[in-house]
Amino acid sequence: MVLSSASSRWRWLEDECVIQGDRPRRPGFNVRVVTIAEHFPARAELEALLRAYVEAWPNTATAVRRGFEKIARERPQGKAHLVKRGLWPY
Repeated sequence: MVLSSASSRWRWLEDECVIQGDRPRRPGFNVRVVTIAEHFPARAELEALLRAYVEAWPNTATAVRRGFEKIARERPQGKAHLVKRGLWPY
């Protein structure tokens, strides 16, 4: 299967019950919390793999932090939305 965009990859993972969102998809700027699905058979293994990845490549945290800083600079309303939903980590 060829997936043409990041959004279609996320949609595919959700359709295959690998990940789950905290609420249904909606059009527009609508941030959802996405986690590994509770009923995904390899949930523990995937969580362990993700934790090991972050430990092995700490620059991932730097990249994520820079992404949040970019949102704060370029989309103040986006930062406000994330803060309101309790998703702003800094």
